[in-house]
Amino acid sequence: MALSEKDRQVAFALLALLSAAMAAYVLLTLPAQDKEASVEEFASAVLSSKTAGILMDARGLSAQDARIVYQCGTDIASGSLFGMRRLQIIGCESDEKCLSAFSDSNSTEKMTYFQARKALEKIPYIQIRKGNSPARFFERHAEIEIDEGYGRECRLNVALTRQ
Repeated sequence: MALSEKDRQVAFALLALLSAAMAAYVLLTLPAQDKEASVEEFASAVLSSKTAGILMDARGLSAQDARIVYQCGTDIASGSLFGMRRLQIIGCESDEKCLSAFSDSNSTEKMTYFQARKALEKIPYIQIRKGNSPARFFERHAEIEIDEGYGRECRLNVALTRQ
């Protein structure tokens, strides 16, 4: 069965449209690249923003370890770095179970971990999780790992936020 010239043009147009839609989907769902930066550059990003975020990543942790992650997030949120900024605070206990709230609101929103990361990618934020790697700072986010003893990492970063 031979295709007419019109059928070929329609098929080509559909393929082009499908390709463009797939490219747009990939570009919109990929997280924005965030380059490593100094602690001062990250603090500057927070200070120049009206909204900031804290992501407390307790996925797969025991209740005791999750409590430590949440306590660190609470301590950092109360630091002066965030001042009067609107904070989006998100706690995740699994990939499918995250709870988000804003500091100026009594309402909460349920979301997935993927949705949580997407919600924070346009504002400066701190991600806190269990571990013992040194804190890492990027242009738009910081990654803090804390250990079972609450670790010096959270204290170090609480001190940073109180500057």
